[in-house]
Amino acid sequence: MKRYSPQRETILKIILDDGTHLSVDDIYNQARSKMPKISLGTVYRNLKTLEEHAEITQVQGPQQVAYFEPNRGPHHHFICRGCNSIRDIKDPEIKVCTGCISKKTPLKIEEVITTLYGTCEACS
Repeated sequence: MKRYSPQRETILKIILDDGTHLSVDDIYNQARSKMPKISLGTVYRNLKTLEEHAEITQVQGPQQVAYFEPNRGPHHHFICRGCNSIRDIKDPEIKVCTGCISKKTPLKIEEVITTLYGTCEACS
């Protein structure tokens, strides 16, 4: 890990230690328990910087809420419409026909990120 300010290191550690998908509020509340004087603005600025340095990834969750996770490379997401949980899916069998799209358009596809919506086993 690069050397960052104490605030940025705390925020990154929260995200890395949790390993799931945390909202800004989740991160802010955990950071305040460690650094009571940290502001919400500081959390937002540091999340932006960590994302720019590819340390974390932002995921658009339910109700257009931004969630953050450690940058663990390409993977897909499943969002449960019942409980709003977000899960990673790293199954290589999930494919999108990028070749089909490239043949029909002049677009150059560089990355595919898929979000699947449905109901998890707990909500079924």
